[in-house]
Amino acid sequence: INAEYMGRHNHTVRHVDLASNFLGNAGARTIAAGLSQNTSVAALGLADNGIEDSGLAALAGGIRSVRSLQLRDNQVRKVAPLAEAIRGGLSLTYLGLLGNPLGRAAQQELLGLKGRGGLRIESAADDRRQCVIA
Repeated sequence: INAEYMGRHNHTVRHVDLASNFLGNAGARTIAAGLSQNTSVAALGLADNGIEDSGLAALAGGIRSVRSLQLRDNQVRKVAPLAEAIRGGLSLTYLGLLGNPLGRAAQQELLGLKGRGGLRIESAADDRRQCVIA
């Protein structure tokens, strides 16, 4: 992933889907660095990449133009940095977190974002049922 190209030279790509590419936290940091200078990417798909809390924290600081963020089936447990970014003005309209081992504190944090700017959140209350916070 060439973060410099993504950030400075791309002004036409609107949707990036890198699902199932084994990116991990290092890849999430690289993507965040590239997107921190990019205003065209509105949808980012990072499902099934082994992204953990530190990768999500990096993304929270670098995805200023992203409106739809798919993080299904990663290893995210805590969402505080992303919740803080949303409260600070990050304009997400969709956040997909199904299949992540979110803790009780993370679920509460997500509930606190309910209805903020039209944000729709998909997360799992447990392994058997889906929880949509709209």
